[in-house]
Amino acid sequence: SECVFWNNRLIIPEVLRKQILKDLHQSHLGIIKMKSLARSYLWWPGLNKNIEDICRTCENCLINKPNPSKAVLNQWPFPDEVWYRLHLDFMGPIWNKQFLIIIDAHSKWLEVFMMNSINSQATIAVLRSVFARFGLPRQIVTDNATTFCSNEFQTFLNLNNIIHITAPPFHPSSNGAAENVVKTVKTALKNAVGTNKTVDEINKALHNFLFDYRNVAHSTTDLSPSDIMFKRKLRTRFDNILPPNVPFKKCVQQVNKNRVLEKQAKQKMYHGGRRSLVFTVGDKVTVKDYREVKKPKWIK
Repeated sequence: SECVFWNNRLIIPEVLRKQILKDLHQSHLGIIKMKSLARSYLWWPGLNKNIEDICRTCENCLINKPNPSKAVLNQWPFPDEVWYRLHLDFMGPIWNKQFLIIIDAHSKWLEVFMMNSINSQATIAVLRSVFARFGLPRQIVTDNATTFCSNEFQTFLNLNNIIHITAPPFHPSSNGAAENVVKTVKTALKNAVGTNKTVDEINKALHNFLFDYRNVAHSTTDLSPSDIMFKRKLRTRFDNILPPNVPFKKCVQQVNKNRVLEKQAKQKMYHGGRRSLVFTVGDKVTVKDYREVKKPKWIK
């Protein structure tokens, strides 16, 4: 008779809330299930926040989580010019072959090279060839592979005054431009190459893919890489079916940066509903240590 209810839920006085939270959390059900359980019986102001706080500070819950929460999507700034920032990554092995992927962040121009070796010397040789055609970029983004972090590779970039940006270890998605195109190229090659997986067949499929990829509008820019890179369409096999008096299409459009930023904003909005985490000096945190690949563990 001395209890107070709110919509059939018992209102818990402040002096008892700590013990009630402890009882709710004794099975370590997680935030969502704890809230559901509490809503069936209890209420007090700030109940949801108290449940979130106890779950996020429970040492056992933190240490036994399979993986850290995904961070909010932080997108690369869209460059104002072509060939300003290049994203590099290796793809493979596919059919015992490795490939070097290079994509320009502004135009989405794509280069793919089959590699006999993925050491620094071989990679630098390919970059020299690419730079001879298109010039030196201002920035290069890679992961922390040994090839990209070697003294030889760093010296090559320094001599050419190219800023090297590396993605955080064990987070390849930070180099998203390269990671996404790796999936695209890999799928296209596997679909195009038949049972006769010779070097010639793989190269033929690769070159056909690049030819079409460079001449098709990209979803981010709404223009093809060739439109942006060279201000013209590449002449393709499909132009041969047009009458001879049809003028060849020339591209005079520029990339609409506002449209690109709008699409990036939508991508961020649909990125799994992840929220930014805010830390202050002195906060106690747990971090997952991936240095032991087979047995990653949480450390304080």
